[in-house]
Amino acid sequence: MLSRQVVAAVRRHPVWGGLACAVVGALMILDSIESGRRFRRFENALRASATVTSVVEASSVPPRWDVALSWPEHGVGARGVVRVGSARAHALHAGNAVDILVSTAEGRSILLAADRPRDRPLHLGIVEATPLFFVGVTLIACGLVLVVAGKLRRL
Repeated sequence: MLSRQVVAAVRRHPVWGGLACAVVGALMILDSIESGRRFRRFENALRASATVTSVVEASSVPPRWDVALSWPEHGVGARGVVRVGSARAHALHAGNAVDILVSTAEGRSILLAADRPRDRPLHLGIVEATPLFFVGVTLIACGLVLVVAGKLRRL
């Protein structure tokens, strides 16, 4: 039902539809590049076992939770906070043991081991990005075709 409405709106306003398509493609490219950076940051991270000390709601829109963790590091207790979504937050409670990844690349970062990035990035010259990069480029190309076709139709 919704897809028919979207197609009808793009037919009526192809320039706006093309611009929206190009913007979504650009956002996919940015997400792909950030995912590539995140993969590299945690590629050689140290695995540790941590204890959840608290789970606190950080924001309601979008729903995000801050999970405070503590773990032994070099004989000294270390602490950190990980931001997670609702499903993961409701599964974690104070006192639970979780596996984490501690990265010292680009400053110290921690991540729940279950949230480790899985897509191996591709080296694309000056950036590393996931395969989602090519979907974004395709969406931008389709958006530009819609914009040009819409402008030609109005002439």
